[in-house]
Amino acid sequence: RRQPRMRLERLFTSLRTEHGTLATLEVLEFDALQLGRSRVLTAPPACKHLIGREYPSLGGAAHDIHQQLYGTGRCDYLVAYESYVTGLGAQHIRALGTSRTPVRRHGERQSFTAYSPFLATTTVQVLREADGHGRWIPVGWLRPLARLATPPRAEEPAARLQARHGGGSPSGYASGQEEGDVLASPASGAHD
Repeated sequence: RRQPRMRLERLFTSLRTEHGTLATLEVLEFDALQLGRSRVLTAPPACKHLIGREYPSLGGAAHDIHQQLYGTGRCDYLVAYESYVTGLGAQHIRALGTSRTPVRRHGERQSFTAYSPFLATTTVQVLREADGHGRWIPVGWLRPLARLATPPRAEEPAARLQARHGGGSPSGYASGQEEGDVLASPASGAHD
């Protein structure tokens, strides 16, 4: 049986600082915990040659952008890149990033990355830019994902899915192919 997933039409994600957005990407292919083929839509002058370029994964695009900006490709892109999301109520916000799954980063060590199985089957809209009616959320916390056009399947209740994978540590849930570091607490990551 397939795991339930947050449902959306398009997935935009941005690297932001306190001074504004540095780069915006569109994740063209996404499924469950995987953030695949991605295109650079906007970038700072140091990365302007990357605009329009497609990558096999969001991680690859983030690596190249970070290499150009900071001299290192190492990046916890599941947290560093945020998506502007509308359609989440207060009860949804409390459920963001509440579960963790182990990942291996460059084969070096095991760490954990957050995701939100309790928001599976929630329909949201991810905007390319903020419109004042949503909030910025780390892109990794939106997982598991499915396109809105994906036909509905018999979805497991989130609580049963969570229980099957050992509560807050669903080790069998992810493929282990995503990269990421330990995240901050959910309350500190999602913001307006």
